[in-house]
Amino acid sequence: YITSDCGKTWRQVFEEEHHILYLDHGGVIVAIKDTSIPLKILKFSVDEGQTWSTHNFTSISVYVDGLLSEPGDETLVMTVFGHISYQSDWELVKVDFRPSFPRECTDED
Repeated sequence: YITSDCGKTWRQVFEEEHHILYLDHGGVIVAIKDTSIPLKILKFSVDEGQTWSTHNFTSISVYVDGLLSEPGDETLVMTVFGHISYQSDWELVKVDFRPSFPRECTDED
């Protein structure tokens, strides 16, 4: 569920549970399905969850355990952490959205 009015109203975004991460003060919402199967695709929204795009964050499917953001509220860099198999070590995949948003917002925006 997501709200755009400080919790007055809520709307369902996905049918299944997802790991969610907010980047750039909520300007980018990232979602990865919380599932027991390996994944290589994440979803992201730049319009408060109204529409979602997909992004291949890795070429090899990963059992996703969680999402982390780089320090700072303005960051567009995140890390997906998980493992390739149940017997493998941790895998960390850095996802950098900065090239997708080359211009910084100004007071006039």
